[in-house]
Amino acid sequence: MAARPLAPLPAVVVTTAHAQAGLVAAWQLAACGVAKSRVHRLVDAGLLVRVARGVYDLTTVPVPAERTARLDRQRERTARLGVLLHGPAAVATGLSALVLYGVRGVPPSFTPEVALRRGGAAARADGARVRREPVPRIVHRGGVPCVLPEVALAQAVGDVDRWTAVALMDSASVGC
Repeated sequence: MAARPLAPLPAVVVTTAHAQAGLVAAWQLAACGVAKSRVHRLVDAGLLVRVARGVYDLTTVPVPAERTARLDRQRERTARLGVLLHGPAAVATGLSALVLYGVRGVPPSFTPEVALRRGGAAARADGARVRREPVPRIVHRGGVPCVLPEVALAQAVGDVDRWTAVALMDSASVGC
């Protein structure tokens, strides 16, 4: 018996992935009616690439050719990854939030950071730093809930070297 050809993903999945720098979470796929068995077939076919547990890269989203644009895209993907890993209750914090605010000076590689709206530890971290404090106020940036920019900056400067902290503060004073 011949294998069935893979039907295209629903347009809403492709649109969501484009808006999220090519990433889509398993919970988003399920909300769009894509069954787990179909996700497994798409991974086997190379149309979805597993980035982390429950987060996939939609390989049809084009990668920018320019080096600076590629680095910016990588930073954005990292910033979004933590929120996608932890679902709708997650809020981007620290460097992740600063990337989404457009602050310059964030290192090309960093660990995604999130907090849960009500605080407390998450069930799993899976490569993301999970802050325990509750988040009383959020701002949405690019569809992602983020802590306020001044909170994100205060969280980030203690985690980076002095010159990166200066660059972040300088950019944030102009951009946010």
